[in-house]
Order: sequence, then structure tokens, then C-alpha cells
Amino acid sequence: FTNTGRMSSGGGKNEPDKYNAQNLPRDPELREAFGTTEGNWINTADYSGAELVVMASHAQDFKLLELSKGDMHSHFATLGWREIYRVRANTLAVKGEDYIKYEEMSRTFTVTKKEPEGFRTNYKAIAFGVVYGAYGKKVAQVLNVSVKEAEGAILTVKREIPDTIKMVESRSSFAAHNGYIIHNDRTNSRRWFPALIKQLKG
Repeated sequence: FTNTGRMSSGGGKNEPDKYNAQNLPRDPELREAFGTTEGNWINTADYSGAELVVMASHAQDFKLLELSKGDMHSHFATLGWREIYRVRANTLAVKGEDYIKYEEMSRTFTVTKKEPEGFRTNYKAIAFGVVYGAYGKKVAQVLNVSVKEAEGAILTVKREIPDTIKMVESRSSFAAHNGYIIHNDRTNSRRWFPALIKQLKG
């Protein structure tokens, strides 16, 4: 019963007596609060970048599908931060030591799973956010950079996966005008958005 189409296992208005075990927050204290009887066990599983992979499949974005086989979050973070440093270098009034430092970082800065700490994790939200239409101000808050730098970071994602961006924008526009989206052209399966339909009816 989620408007986003995520699977859920209870909760919300329809089943308030159940908790939604399929969408628990990442907070370790919350997840470790669950236990089981002797001889049984609880497993936690998560698809890596599942939403981007599904979008890439719908968009037939072969570049994003290829990126999904590796560490796409480090890839996006590396490109994004290089662009941020490029913008930072070019906005300096005096081309001194800071300019040289940022200009160098715009060519060589690299993000991996292990270092620099936090850069990759923060950028995971940006990659999703840009696909979903995030604005410069929001991205700037997440990355703690200027809006101009954030807009540069947004462009790096859009340049890397234009087919996915185009597909999402097209389907979002369709949903906004019709109140539903078609999941599968062959089966014509649809997801309806009741709040949007209500708005469309005035």
C-alpha cells in the first residue's frame, strides 16, 4: 500500500497493528532490537542500487547498467567532487595557491569505498536525488557546498546518464497529466496515484 510502489509487509493506515519489516530505517539500534527464538534466525538483505538499476533497465541506459556492475556511487562521487573543485577554482578572484590546489583536485580527486570517509556515502543520496529532480539548494545542503558548486555536481550526474534522466522526466510528466504510470507496456500494468488524481479532478 505504498504510493511509491515499494513492497511493504504491513503498517500504515491499512494495517496499523503490523510493522513494515521490509522498509526499516538503517539505524543499527533499531535493527538490533529484533530477536528470535532459539534455532531460528533473522537475515537482513539489501539490493545494491536497485532503484537505479530498475530505472536503467526501463530507460535502456546501457551506460548506467554498466556502472551498476561496479562501484557506481564512487564513480558519481568522483565526477561530482571534481566538478565542485573546478567550480571552486574558477570562482576565486585571485589565482593563487588555493586556485592551484582546487584546479589540481578537479583533475585528480578520487573517491573510493574507503576514502575519503563520507564522500561516497553522501553522494549516494545525490545520485538518486538528481534522478528524482533534486535542486541545487538541497544538494548544496547535503554536500555542504555552495549552490553554484551543487549545480555543477548535478550536471555531472545528468551528463553521465542522460537516457535515464530523459525517461524519468517523460514518465513523471505523463503521471502528472494522467494520475497513473504504466509499469509494463506489454502487460499494461499500472500504478495509480490517488492524491494526484484527486488534485487533477480539482
